[in-house]
Amino acid sequence: MSDRQEAKRATNGAIRSEQVIHRVEFAVPGSDTRVSKTYRLRAPTLGKLLDSEFPERRHLLSPWLRQQETAMVYAETGVGKSMFAASVALAVAGGGEFLGWRPKLREGERGYRVLYVDGEMHIQDIQDRMRVLIKAVPGVDLEAARGNLQVLARQHQEPGTEFPSITDPGGMQFYLEHVKTDKPDLVILDNFTTLGEVEDENAASSFNAIQAFLLGLKTCGVATILVHHAGKSGDFRGSSKLAATFETIVKLERPGQNKAMGEARFRVDWDKVRAGGPDAVLRPILAKLVSQPGGDDGEPMGAAWEHEAGDLERLEEISQMLQRGDFTTQTEIADFYGVTKQAVSKWVEKAERMALWTEDQRHRWHAKGKQMRRLGRTHAPVRPGLEDDDQEEDDTPF
Repeated sequence: MSDRQEAKRATNGAIRSEQVIHRVEFAVPGSDTRVSKTYRLRAPTLGKLLDSEFPERRHLLSPWLRQQETAMVYAETGVGKSMFAASVALAVAGGGEFLGWRPKLREGERGYRVLYVDGEMHIQDIQDRMRVLIKAVPGVDLEAARGNLQVLARQHQEPGTEFPSITDPGGMQFYLEHVKTDKPDLVILDNFTTLGEVEDENAASSFNAIQAFLLGLKTCGVATILVHHAGKSGDFRGSSKLAATFETIVKLERPGQNKAMGEARFRVDWDKVRAGGPDAVLRPILAKLVSQPGGDDGEPMGAAWEHEAGDLERLEEISQMLQRGDFTTQTEIADFYGVTKQAVSKWVEKAERMALWTEDQRHRWHAKGKQMRRLGRTHAPVRPGLEDDDQEEDDTPF
């Protein structure tokens, strides 16, 4: 082949049409019926792809939720996953802050459009919850949130009304059509168990429908959060195949020794984070929803989210060592970490405020440590590496 023919062939390859159109005919499995279908797909060449400019996918909640991404939030019953999801909805819709995360907004923007789908709560309970959480999410533009956040609740419909399922073809089509028409930026589905149905949670094929639905929402340009339950193993219920489509998977679990249900208190862990960029470095967070009294003007009682990330690993380490009986006093904690007793007092106060342990538990753990020390079973703990440093100094000749 001549140089000219080679150049022509390369040029023809570079300017191939981006659209691929094929009409296919096939038999329906298990029947004699034949079906024809036309596919119209985009398939750019590498040159076309590299030369293309795509709109920026901004963070609906920085740094972990961007436009057109899917996330799953899961936890055991009673941990507070619906409180988490509703707070996310308010922060995104009203430009507020939740656990240190905020939406990235351009100048003049006041929030993003959110569709919140609830499968089990009474609409009045949702109303009460939103009224409390509005005050718990700092910086929320209430006027913007009132217009941006739409609530679709099963228990708000007329008796006998069929509610669309996220695993049924008709229900999935309903949501996709609604998204195309109303154009929300974020859809929150709370929760999978009440909004969809699978034949066998352990069978990977049972999750084909929900995966196709979530991918369909992506192609419509919308981000999605699926709220789900944890199983007996502590992982999310169902086949691991469900995880494939999510950019982010968030696990909420009760921290410490206090497992009381009925309060929103959890540790935020990141099972999966696919988002890119330096802002995507995510650390575990300890969060607690704290009730606050109403105002003197008759305003109803509110709430506030308290959260801790910076000292969390240290506090959890102290908790484990206290439970083992390693520390008999707070002075030993200060010596172990090389800080003042005042610093330890602040750590202890923070841990007890976040319900990582109670004051009574701490006293009992100190008593356990003293008893073990009297029996000669333990010694005052020393920071790792300190013995080696001392040995090196002893071995140094004068």
